[in-house]
Amino acid sequence: MNTYRCLKKHGNSAEYVQILEGVSTNSIRQKELDKIPTFGLLNSVKRKRIVTYLQELQNCQLLKKEKKGFSLTPKGEALRRLFEEESRRI
Repeated sequence: MNTYRCLKKHGNSAEYVQILEGVSTNSIRQKELDKIPTFGLLNSVKRKRIVTYLQELQNCQLLKKEKKGFSLTPKGEALRRLFEEESRRI
């Protein structure tokens, strides 16, 4: 399951942080967001730091805050595609 597409369709700001923390709420389980590769990715990082990371991505114009969650900016999308292409080569 593609993390970005799944979150774009289902996620909200609070869920983004919970997913990165690995917090399994009823809502996250129902949407099967606990099955995406980034679930729990930052489970050793404090919530405040994760929020700071998301703010920094916005400051770098890679993420855009939406009414419901975040979306990648064109710059962020280009970077995501680059990482995706590189990961296929490995």
